[in-house]
Amino acid sequence: MNQLLAQSEVLVHATNTQFKRFLYYEINWTNRLIGIKGARGTGKTTMLLQKLKELSLPPHKAAYFSLDDMYFTTNTLVDTVRNFHKNGGEYLFIDEVHKYPNWSREIKNVYDQLKDLNIVFTGSSIIDISRQEVDLSRRVLMWELPGLSFREYLKMNKIADIEQLTLIELLDPQINKRVLFPNTFKPYEYFSDYLKYGYYPFSIEDTLGFYRRLKQVVRLIVEFDMAELKEFDIRNAKKCCNCYKSFQIRFRLNPTL
Repeated sequence: MNQLLAQSEVLVHATNTQFKRFLYYEINWTNRLIGIKGARGTGKTTMLLQKLKELSLPPHKAAYFSLDDMYFTTNTLVDTVRNFHKNGGEYLFIDEVHKYPNWSREIKNVYDQLKDLNIVFTGSSIIDISRQEVDLSRRVLMWELPGLSFREYLKMNKIADIEQLTLIELLDPQINKRVLFPNTFKPYEYFSDYLKYGYYPFSIEDTLGFYRRLKQVVRLIVEFDMAELKEFDIRNAKKCCNCYKSFQIRFRLNPTL
């Protein structure tokens, strides 16, 4: 347990809070059980750590646990959470829940038993999350995090901070949309880059290595997430990855595909 808390403290300290995904501001963080699902690489882990950093609480009161940690190969989630709560824990952020068998049942148990504990969990495998979400349907408030919008991409790269518009506002002729944009802003100047590598937030860390990381994400989805589909033959995983490789080459030649 102490090792998990120490890891949590290190990760929180290293987390950058300058840019936050749109969903961060939409979630009602006061709910006692919150679930965030979405594709790999969209920023779910970073969002958890940013919220944890904002709480400014010591690790024994607010912590981050990833269920793909080796610790959980010999320790159960339910006992770990109970121990955390017994020692003063108030907020628990649990990542990669789909890596842990029967995660929904154990989260349901601690939610029902520990009334003063707030839990936020995330999962990358949408297939598994949706399947087990039924067990928590009356308890959890679920959210889904997509990739970056063009607006978020511009903000993340400090190109332009544009106010979010609803569809109703966008169609309202009474609203002068032009005043929302900087005078020197030319959207097409950056849109082709957004199409190439703007959907995933990890592009800001390494633009040159973006396609290598994207390839890794695709492989994980095909070999692990899609393996959960009943009629998917894992022997076809190589074919799926080859299809992606072919598309990647075509996309580089013509980003409008």
